[in-house]
Order: sequence, then C-alpha cells, then structure tokens
Amino acid sequence: MNEHYSDRRKIDPTRGVTLGDGTPNEADRVEIGPTKLAFDEWAAAGLDLPDLAA
Repeated sequence: MNEHYSDRRKIDPTRGVTLGDGTPNEADRVEIGPTKLAFDEWAAAGLDLPDLAA
C-alpha cells in the first residue's frame, strides 16, 4: 500500500497538450451543427425547418 498517487492516477500527464483524438488541446472547440440556441432563435423568427432524411 506504499504506492504513490502519481503511479496510479488516471490522468496521463504526458497527454496534456493534446486531446484523446490527437488534436491540440486549445480549449476553443465549438459544437458542430445547430445548437439549441440556434433552434430557439429560428423558432422565434418564425422559420420552419425542412424535414430532411438522414
């Protein structure tokens, strides 16, 4: 039980500069696609969205 915390922690200190997918960890990501705010704004503007098949 004399194991040091740094030997068992789950955060890998060697991966701090990149995210899990290998891209830079710049903390400036945005959502892809319309957000709830966008849908609310479109609804308030009276816009009807097309029903597109996926």
